[in-house]
Amino acid sequence: MTEQATGVLDVNTTFVELAYFAAAVSFILGLKLLSDPRTARRGMYLAEFGMLAAIVGTLLHHEVVTYQWILVGLFLGAAAGVFIAWWTPMTAMPQRTALSHAFGAAAVALVGVAEYYTYGGSTGLGTVKMTAIGFEPSAFWRTKDNVLFSLSAQSIQ
Repeated sequence: MTEQATGVLDVNTTFVELAYFAAAVSFILGLKLLSDPRTARRGMYLAEFGMLAAIVGTLLHHEVVTYQWILVGLFLGAAAGVFIAWWTPMTAMPQRTALSHAFGAAAVALVGVAEYYTYGGSTGLGTVKMTAIGFEPSAFWRTKDNVLFSLSAQSIQ
């Protein structure tokens, strides 16, 4: 958080922090609502709102200088998503979901690696951040397992 000389957060930082908080609460409540078929639709809408809040908070973050790479990633991801949605038959939805989770885990692992190098390796990181990055190998192995499961289940059909 950035503080001014008076100790008060500026408006942009406050909005970003509130957006991240709203996203976290929305994700947690959305997952809770997904546990019951009667409330699953509301849970999806709440999780969608949480994702929107997280995206808006990230785009307004003070460290984002240019939106060039964000737009490139948006268009590439949308193109890949449309292609996968058209290409995947309804009978292969579990494999498609496993593959999506694998890509998500790979993204988490890449963010962890980027943070490690941003802070100059283990010397610039505190204990908490180093512990969090220590979980990255498990994200990699889950990614590998999800991809292998997806491919083996597809070959069985």
